[in-house]
Amino acid sequence: MAEVFHTFNLPLALAVEAATEDLEQLAGRAAADPRPDYHDVLAPVVRALAHITSGRPRAAADGLRALGERAEQIGGVRVEREIVQDTLARALIDAGDPARAAALLHHRTSTRHHHAYENLLLAPH
Repeated sequence: MAEVFHTFNLPLALAVEAATEDLEQLAGRAAADPRPDYHDVLAPVVRALAHITSGRPRAAADGLRALGERAEQIGGVRVEREIVQDTLARALIDAGDPARAAALLHHRTSTRHHHAYENLLLAPH
């Protein structure tokens, strides 16, 4: 049986292809799944990606903000889970709220332990 993180990779690929109908279908299937990680976490993320690919960034941002810390249940490593935050930041920018996106990303980069490669990227040149 696939873990939620493995399934999470499929909607990312669908979003790259802007396959909105496929994302909406997958969101429906995840929402109907009896496993909490699927219906409570994966479904809202997939729905948000469908909103983004269909040009509804405000709906995507609202859904991802409502998800909050539960996004951690996606699994994988921290950098992979941060895709959800990055998607929220992009949706906020596209919805005309770049200040909130900047605050989200600033909070993340200033409050957590960084990997060595991140420190190199964040260091002034």
